[in-house]
Amino acid sequence: MDPDLSEYIIGRIVVNERDTVLPAVIEKTHLPREDAETLFRYVIHGSFEVNRAHNFVKDEKWPHDVQMLNEFAEAGYERLSRK
Repeated sequence: MDPDLSEYIIGRIVVNERDTVLPAVIEKTHLPREDAETLFRYVIHGSFEVNRAHNFVKDEKWPHDVQMLNEFAEAGYERLSRK
């Protein structure tokens, strides 16, 4: 697949789904909107995008975001291991 086309498609998904997905994430997780945005970004783009959002700098919010994403991943691993 063409990388430019992939980025275009992902961008369209983000634009078209953000307003639907974010409220659902907030309702399900009870996270503040900013954390829900980080989680949404992670689910769509992965950890590279989260680091890019921090300009590849371990700023004061970076450890919070990494911890939250680690907890998110760990919960998934635990859930899958029960199957």
